[in-house]
Amino acid sequence: MPNQENSPAQEERTPFYEDRELGIRFVKSPTDSPDGYDIFIRNNYICLPSRCLDDLAHQNSSTESVQRSLEALNPLIPHFLSINKISYEQMHIAFLKVRLLQEKEFNDAILAKGSFEDR
Repeated sequence: MPNQENSPAQEERTPFYEDRELGIRFVKSPTDSPDGYDIFIRNNYICLPSRCLDDLAHQNSSTESVQRSLEALNPLIPHFLSINKISYEQMHIAFLKVRLLQEKEFNDAILAKGSFEDR
């Protein structure tokens, strides 16, 4: 999975979720995959397929299981987190926040269509 420094894509795309304090941005529609997110960790990024987010943000996932999954996904993730002083717990929380935003977006789309009673 690619990881680039100073990617122009980081500057041009609106984040789905962003934690400015930590320097983490999740941007939908990654450049290297048909779905999911580009996750920018300051000047580095990784591509996260959408199917992986479900596992990482599952309500029963522990921070340790998130750590194992991330390391299996991309062996450079520990380095990216370390040099940017981001803990696995902080990343786990970011994944949970992204999942909540996804659920809100989904619910809003359903509500925008109207209920079955309105038809």
